[in-house]
Amino acid sequence: MTHSRPSQPADSEPRLLPLRGSDPQTFLGSLLESIAADVAEDRRRRRLPPVRLEIDVATSHAVAADVDMIRAGLMPLMMAACEAATSSRGAAGAGPRVCEVVVTSVDTGTAIEIEVADSTTGFAGGLPAATAVAVAAARSVADRCGGGVELAACPEGGVAVTLRFPHRRVRGLAA
Repeated sequence: MTHSRPSQPADSEPRLLPLRGSDPQTFLGSLLESIAADVAEDRRRRRLPPVRLEIDVATSHAVAADVDMIRAGLMPLMMAACEAATSSRGAAGAGPRVCEVVVTSVDTGTAIEIEVADSTTGFAGGLPAATAVAVAAARSVADRCGGGVELAACPEGGVAVTLRFPHRRVRGLAA
């Protein structure tokens, strides 16, 4: 049996089309900016102290999952990080304490990793209950996407939660 390959214009590269029934792509930069705005508004409405939320996520970073599902994992995580950053457990020093949450992402080649880091003193007294619940919600979302969650104490103080979302694998390619 002979297989023929469709001709392509010389200046184009072959592209893989999305698999039928595959999950939609959620672009993380705009989603995280939207979540940050919602978190800030929630804190204003509840008269909680402001937190500096810095989002450093490439606009091209995307996850093969529904936007509402990703939001359900990231929103509680960012809210808990803001709460931890303003708690009395925050880093003490000679000057005023910086209440900050930084969200970054990296494409490792096999996955997109999103890190949410706060400015607390870390794990010393255990994770606050709100953070533990938020990590469980994030883990549920990451697990459904075939990924995972890791926690780490930041060297400069604070807790970093990293969600790992593997890239969609192409299945069934003919040889």
